[in-house]
Amino acid sequence: MMIALQKALPEAEQFRQLMESMSGDTPADLPVYEAFCQCTEVIAAYDQERLVALGGVAKSCGYGEAAGFQFTVMPDYRGRDIEAYMKKLLAVQNV
Repeated sequence: MMIALQKALPEAEQFRQLMESMSGDTPADLPVYEAFCQCTEVIAAYDQERLVALGGVAKSCGYGEAAGFQFTVMPDYRGRDIEAYMKKLLAVQNV
């Protein structure tokens, strides 16, 4: 498995598929595409062409001024340090 990270917003259809894979999470806990469209600092993780994770700096996504990150990772990809790598890249660009 080789995960590719891109500092760009995914297509709406890829985002929809990622959200559908989050069956264990409640809809209120899931981010909406429009919120990520407003992010100035966003990163997407892909396995081949499949979107498997998405993250952003909370304050750049309209979630207030508090520093922090918001991540959504497919259940099958949790525990593989994807979120940690995404956080490192976002933190470096946020310095």
